[in-house]
Amino acid sequence: MKRLILFFCCILYITNAMALRQPREMKTQVDSLLASYERAYAGLGKFRVKEISINAAEKHVNIYCSEALSYIPYRPAVVSKLYAQLDSLTHAGQPDYKVQVFAGSKELSTLIPNMFRPDKYVDKIRFPKKEFQGTPLMTLLSKPYTITQGLENRHLALWQSHGLYYRLRTDRWLWQRDRVFQTVEDKYTMSYVLPYLLPMLENAGANVFLPRERDTQTNEVIVDNDGSAGASIYRERGTTIENGGNSGFGFTKKQLENTENPFALGTYRKSGSRSTENVAFEWIPDIPEDGWYYVSIAYKTLANSSKNAHYTVYHTGGQTEFSINQQMGGGTWIYLGNFYFKKGIHSESGRVTLTGTSKGRGTVITADAVRFGGGMGNIARPDFSYEKMPSKPAAPAKIDTTQQRIQEPNITNNNIITDEKMPQDSLSTDTVRYTAKHVSVSGRPRYLEGARYWLQWAGMPTNIYHKRKDEAPNDYNEDIWARPYWVNYLNGGSVYSGKDSASTGLKVPIDLSMAIHSDAGRVKGDSIVGTLAIYTTSLNNGQFSTGQTRMTSRDLADMIQTQIVDDLHQTGVKNWTRRGLWDRSYAESRETDVPSVLMELLSHENFADMKYGLDPRFKFTVSRSIYKAILKYLAYQHHRPFVVQPLPVSHLASEFVDDTHINLSWKAENDSLEPTAIPNRFIVYTRVEGEGFDNGQITEGISMTLAVEKGKIYSFRVTAVNDGGESMPSETLSVCRNWKSTPVAMIVNGFDRISAPTWFDTPSYGGFTDNGVPDKADISYTGKQNNFNRLNFKGQESATFGTSDANFENISVAGNSFDFPYIHGQALKAAGYSFVSCSRAAVEENGELLNNYKMVDLILGKEKQVPFGGNVNHVAFRTFTDKLNAVLRRYCIAGGNLFVSGSFVGSDLWNNGQIDSTGINFATSVLKYKWHNEKASVAGQLQGVTLPYATFGGQWNFCTQINNKQYAAESADGIDPADNAPNAHTIALYPESNISAAVAYKGSYRTVVCGFPFESLSTEEQRKDWMQKVIRFFEK
Repeated sequence: MKRLILFFCCILYITNAMALRQPREMKTQVDSLLASYERAYAGLGKFRVKEISINAAEKHVNIYCSEALSYIPYRPAVVSKLYAQLDSLTHAGQPDYKVQVFAGSKELSTLIPNMFRPDKYVDKIRFPKKEFQGTPLMTLLSKPYTITQGLENRHLALWQSHGLYYRLRTDRWLWQRDRVFQTVEDKYTMSYVLPYLLPMLENAGANVFLPRERDTQTNEVIVDNDGSAGASIYRERGTTIENGGNSGFGFTKKQLENTENPFALGTYRKSGSRSTENVAFEWIPDIPEDGWYYVSIAYKTLANSSKNAHYTVYHTGGQTEFSINQQMGGGTWIYLGNFYFKKGIHSESGRVTLTGTSKGRGTVITADAVRFGGGMGNIARPDFSYEKMPSKPAAPAKIDTTQQRIQEPNITNNNIITDEKMPQDSLSTDTVRYTAKHVSVSGRPRYLEGARYWLQWAGMPTNIYHKRKDEAPNDYNEDIWARPYWVNYLNGGSVYSGKDSASTGLKVPIDLSMAIHSDAGRVKGDSIVGTLAIYTTSLNNGQFSTGQTRMTSRDLADMIQTQIVDDLHQTGVKNWTRRGLWDRSYAESRETDVPSVLMELLSHENFADMKYGLDPRFKFTVSRSIYKAILKYLAYQHHRPFVVQPLPVSHLASEFVDDTHINLSWKAENDSLEPTAIPNRFIVYTRVEGEGFDNGQITEGISMTLAVEKGKIYSFRVTAVNDGGESMPSETLSVCRNWKSTPVAMIVNGFDRISAPTWFDTPSYGGFTDNGVPDKADISYTGKQNNFNRLNFKGQESATFGTSDANFENISVAGNSFDFPYIHGQALKAAGYSFVSCSRAAVEENGELLNNYKMVDLILGKEKQVPFGGNVNHVAFRTFTDKLNAVLRRYCIAGGNLFVSGSFVGSDLWNNGQIDSTGINFATSVLKYKWHNEKASVAGQLQGVTLPYATFGGQWNFCTQINNKQYAAESADGIDPADNAPNAHTIALYPESNISAAVAYKGSYRTVVCGFPFESLSTEEQRKDWMQKVIRFFEK
């Protein structure tokens, strides 16, 4: 924006004595100015005057410019400056002529978002014609706070790009994009939406709908009145319950063929909502294995449905209650939340109930199936066998075929892929008989499939996901078109739908829709492609069916793109590129009948983009930016104040108050980007023995005293709350008071790293060499990069720079769970110790936290210094900081027992760009070890050394391979006893190389340091065994 203003200032140097010129002369002068402007905003396209119209009778000068001039974000100051300078350019001799500038067909001032205009210039037809003032679809009753200035009462449609689809021509299931830089677009944008953006929006109070499966749990259990999975139980109680009819969900087939609708294969139940009768429906699942399962419900919407049907989910963390407005959303899956269930049937902690306590005379409650988990794809393809006479190829969706590539300099391959530039499975001009070779499902988890298949599973009418042109079979096209049609079907009949759509639909008042994609294409060198926003104003005379102008989508697109770019610039990504604001005809932004935007976040094919794009911190920032922009847009649209939800808390610490109470403390985090994101309350969530978390306890302070039972491991996490909603959760701390009066250990969680894979970059070669550290789990990973040749680029469907393997694309890769105090605590408890835990930040701020503990267990995991994306000057996650070293040194000198484990305890000090002399001195003089080498073990095997300490005899294994249960320690350090430390000895080796894996020191204090992470030991029994040996060494 500053560059834009500076550019227009240069116009001041143009003479004010210039008389009104003929159009040709004026065009030359204005083109010269626009050329300078184009250079200032390189990459947005050609800024040129197409025509100048002078109307002497009306005293108008209209300057018509190329559409690219509309791609920049206009604000009142910029437009005013532009017009002032153009006035001086054209009006020296004719001061009473009015000048108007058009970018494409839009006058420049119309491109200013409403939110930034003075009140008198606000475009009122950009506001919704009506306000939704009813009951939202779902209300979480167990939430211990109320949101008043967030996204409460809002309903949003959101989706990530693409997904697996069936391609007839090759008779196989395919990704819609290529695997590149360890991911594929079909999975990549999911890693923004599911772990970050979706919970942020829901934490702000919104009801969010996705046209693709959101649950990564591959198990699925359906409990239904017409038949259930396994030993699952459906039961009901009440004299008024009756069969509702033959238009309910039916779990009658393992796979669906053709256009079979599962919500037309069964029945549903209904009951009058009489408060005097104890009416109840119950769904009790037979859970196949312990884990987290989304619970989704189905019901039927009738003319007299209740708007407050009361559902309760019984899970291992307790009971969570919801109120569902059954006057909307019937006949599809409605997600309640994600809960932890134990394997088998456990009605006390594994069931869903619907009770007849809703209010309102004459209303009814309906009940249909309940689903636990996401499951595997069950839509069989293909679905046809017919003969087609000669015809021309099937036409793709109507699009602007002249604008299919990024108009940017230095594009090397000219194949920037848009959502509607796609391979066609169209009919040839010859007679063709299409007969399915076989009917098959994808064999993949449902969350990996495209929207076309989930929407069929979710009961959508056939015409939502099955719109063929010339009967040409093309799941690719159907997947794209299904998404906006689904939005309109959700919205149909609500206050935000027009007359044409009021008769059909689910009556859910959808406020907006958003598609999140990544683009394709590369630029030379280290340039970033950046973020593009797309909206559509051309359909239906520029209006939605309600009469609201489609220009409101421009406002939304501008606000989202601006928030993303501004936030990135302020958080260490100063070279992030802002691409254009495109008014283009794309189905996902065109066919929706609500304000809509399609975002291309970055280019997944561009190495510079993906250095940031694979970093969870980048994903968090971008997702938070999108959430904030949506919040601000809707607040303005509905004339309401807004408050941004807080950032997660930090500095967690726990300590015993007495035998049955602990004190938990934390600190609020300041958000330098958002002045309203200040917490005023906090919620403490509790978990017992590793099961589910409860609904939380709220407090206004930054500490809480909590009761604990002896012999049980309690875990806690904290969120911050304000009027705008709830933050993402903190790390998890664990505590346990053993039955006997046992020693107490302090577990310090020093493993807070989440980062992109390690990368290297030369003029000829580059790429990613490991899988980084995912934030809890990485759902975007496909496999290792296998092509590192930067000069090798041949286009799609060929081996190119960045091409990656596919062997892990069906799983979520385990990462930093932020829950390792629990893993360490299990072993400490088994060894007879009590324990508390705290974060590294808390210890660094308050070294006295370690006082009086018999033992300190420092978790370093895969902690090491890494850059933030491509910014090598922004480095974080140092293993041994100066503050931590000082605290640990004092603890050891006082006679403590210190256990340290991590993959990079040596290499991060000796071999990470530059030597950390302070850290090396601490390691050698206090911890008594020195670095030998990195990547000391491939097999992940350990052999105990019994001399001089017989205690450490044994064999163990640690995880070195990617999986979905335990993060991979793909690099372990070899460490040796330090020089001049005669009481330090090797206690374990990597047998494949006989390199020292762990060192123990016995002196006035004792230490055990491992070059591998303790929590990466393969089994709980091995961890218990190792911990017992460490404690035995400390106590002898």
